[in-house]
Amino acid sequence: GFRDGILAGIQGHRLFEWRLNQSTERVLKLKETLNMYHENLAIEDPNLAMIGSDEPAVLDMAQQSLILAENDGLLPLSLNTRHKILVTGPTSSSLIHQSGGWTGQWQGALSDDWFAHGSTVFDAFSREEAWDVSCSCGVNILGGECDDEVSRQKTFFIEEIEEWVGRGPSTSIERAVKAAASKDVVLVCVGEEAYTEKPGDIRSME
Repeated sequence: GFRDGILAGIQGHRLFEWRLNQSTERVLKLKETLNMYHENLAIEDPNLAMIGSDEPAVLDMAQQSLILAENDGLLPLSLNTRHKILVTGPTSSSLIHQSGGWTGQWQGALSDDWFAHGSTVFDAFSREEAWDVSCSCGVNILGGECDDEVSRQKTFFIEEIEEWVGRGPSTSIERAVKAAASKDVVLVCVGEEAYTEKPGDIRSME
C-alpha cells in the first residue's frame, strides 16, 4: 500500500524524509487556513441541503466547456427534418463513461444503476420525437466486442433472421457499419475508461 511504498522509498534512499515533512507541513497549513480543524460536522448540518442544488450551474459549466472543432453546415440539426440518426461508440449508452473517476467512489461508478439523474447520449437524442434515432455500440471502451443490447431493442425481424443464418454482420463493429450505411447522420461517441490517478496512467505511447 501507500504507507509501505513510502517506507520502502525512504529505506532505499529514493525518497527523503525532509521532503515528506515539507509537503506535510504545506498540507497542514492549508487546512488551518481553510478552518478545516475547527469545522463542526454533524448529520443535521444545514449546509447539507446545498448538495445537488447547483445543477443549473453545473449544466451551464458543461455547456460552456463544449468545443466545436469544425462544422460544414450540418449543425445544429434541424428539428423540422426527419433525420435518421445512428448513435454509436463505446460511450453512447453509458453514464459511467460520461462521469469519470471520483463519481460514487474513487475509480468511478461500477454501474449506471448508481445514478439517480442523468441521460446517456442515446437517451437524450431519442427524446427528440422529430428524429428517427437508433443505437449500435460498435466497440466497447477498450476497442473490443460490445453488447448490442440497446440496438437489439430496435432490430427488425429480418435482421434477426439474417444473423441466425449467418448472413448478417458477425461482429459489433460490422453491425454498426451496416447500421450507419442507411442513416443521414452518424454520431460517434468516444472516450476512455473512468479512472482516477495512477490506475489510469498510460504505460506506453505505442
